[in-house]
Amino acid sequence: MIPLDPEGTALEYDHELELPYGKVTIKAKQAVKTKKDEEPQFSDIPADENEFFMHFIQPKPISMNDLRVEHNREEAELKLREQEARLAQKRLEEEKTRLRYEQQQQIAKQEQNTA
Repeated sequence: MIPLDPEGTALEYDHELELPYGKVTIKAKQAVKTKKDEEPQFSDIPADENEFFMHFIQPKPISMNDLRVEHNREEAELKLREQEARLAQKRLEEEKTRLRYEQQQQIAKQEQNTA
């Protein structure tokens, strides 16, 4: 539902779409609020105004085979990303370990020079 505008008009939408994966219902109604704290009473939008409503969703049917191919592609993509993330994490841990080792070597060298 769209909230009331300053003039006190509200819209509510209702429409039903049959899609390959289910049914979508959208309702379109309008209301004019007459009193300040009164709930609006919704009524159908006049027929001459219905022509201004357009469907922006144009569903494209997809075969089960195409859907499986798409899912397999997405799964392969996710596996690749996970593998890359694991390798990046491993490189980061190796870099941290190397830096700690170098820092310990510098501390040991400084201790030798002071002794």
